[in-house]
Amino acid sequence: MRLARFALVSGLAVATIATILAISSQVQDFDATRREQVLVDQSIDQLLSSSELSDATARIKFDVVQVQQWLTDISATRGLDGLDDGFDQAANYAAAFAADLATARALALELDDAEMLAAIDGLNVAFEPYYATGQRMAQAFVESGPAGGNALMGEFDATAETITGELDRLQGISEAYRAHVQAVREDNTRTIAAARDHQALVQVSTFGVLVIFIVLMTLFVAVYVLRRLRSISAQLLTIAEGDYSLPVYGSRSWDELKAIASAAEVFRHNGLRLAEMSAEEIAQSTARRQERAAMMQSLQDAFGEVVDAAVAGDFGKRVPAGFQDEVLNRLAGSVNHLVQTIDTGLAETTVVLSGLARYQLGLRMTGDFQGAFARLRDDTNAVAEISNTWLDSCAPPHGR
Repeated sequence: MRLARFALVSGLAVATIATILAISSQVQDFDATRREQVLVDQSIDQLLSSSELSDATARIKFDVVQVQQWLTDISATRGLDGLDDGFDQAANYAAAFAADLATARALALELDDAEMLAAIDGLNVAFEPYYATGQRMAQAFVESGPAGGNALMGEFDATAETITGELDRLQGISEAYRAHVQAVREDNTRTIAAARDHQALVQVSTFGVLVIFIVLMTLFVAVYVLRRLRSISAQLLTIAEGDYSLPVYGSRSWDELKAIASAAEVFRHNGLRLAEMSAEEIAQSTARRQERAAMMQSLQDAFGEVVDAAVAGDFGKRVPAGFQDEVLNRLAGSVNHLVQTIDTGLAETTVVLSGLARYQLGLRMTGDFQGAFARLRDDTNAVAEISNTWLDSCAPPHGR
C-alpha cells in the first residue's frame, strides 16, 4: 500500500466522522436551544400566572376585611357626627371584591384548575350572606343601638368564620400553585443545564477524535516510517564501508519504503560484484569505486540530515539529486518523494480537520494535487459542501 493512499483513506475517514459528529452536535444544539426556549417561556408564563393569582388572592382578602371594617365602624359610630359613610365604603369594597374574584376566576380557567375554581365559587357563595348579614347588623346598630345590633352579632360572626375558611382555602391553593411553579422552574433549570453539559461533552468528544487522529498519524510517521528510514540509512553506511553481507530491508507493506530499499539493494549487489572481480578489474575500477564511495558518503550524510530533520518535525529538507550515478539520483528522488508525500499529506489533512473541529465548514482544499491527493481534495471539499447544506436545512427559521 502506498503511504499517499493510506493518508488519503485515513484522512477522509476521520474527516467524514468529524463532519458527522459536528453536524450531529449542531443539530442537537439547535434542538436544545429550541427546547430551552420553550421551557423558559413556560416558566415565565407560570411565574406570571402565579404572581397574578397571589395578587388577586391578597386583594380579595383585603376586600373582605375592609367590608367588615367599615360595617363595624358605622356600627360603633351609629352614623353620628358625620361618620355615616361606612355603608358606601363597604359597598365600594364589595364591588372591588366582585372584580378581584372575577380576575381570580379568569386565571383559574386559564390554568384549568378545578380545585381553584371550586374554592373561588365557595368564596363567592360565602360572601353574599356575610355582606348581607353585616349590613343588617350595622343597620340595627344605627337604628336601635347595641340592643338591636348585638342580637345579630352571633349570626354575623358565623358568616365571617365561614368566609374566613374559604379565604384560607383559596390562599392555600394559591400558595401550593406558587410552590409548584417554583419546583417546575427549578426542574427546567436542571434540564437546561443537563442539555448544555451533554452538548459540551459531544463537542469535546469531536475535538478528541481529531486530536487522537493527529497524534496517531504523528506517531506512525515518527515511530515507524522514520525508524525504517534510519535503518536504511545505517545499512547504506555499512555498504559504503564495504560490508555487503546484509540485505537492505524497507517494508512489507509500504511501497515508498520498498522503493528506497530496492534502490539501496542495487548498490549492495554492485558492491558484491565489485568484490568478486579479478585483481586486474579491481585495479581498473579502484578510481571508479573511490568516486562511488565518495558519492555514497555524500548521499548518506544528506540522507541522515533529511531523516534527522524529519524526526524533529521539519519535512522541508531534501536530498540533493545531482550525482553522476543515476541509481544514486533515483535513491535520492525516492527519499525526497517520500518526505514530500508525508509533508503535504499531514499539512493538508491538519488544515481541513482543524477547520472541522472549529465548525468552520467553509474551509476548502485549494492545492494543485495529482492522483490520490486530488481525490482527497475533491472528496473533502464535497464533504464540506454537503455539511454546509445539511446544517442550513437543519437550522430553525429564526437561526438561519
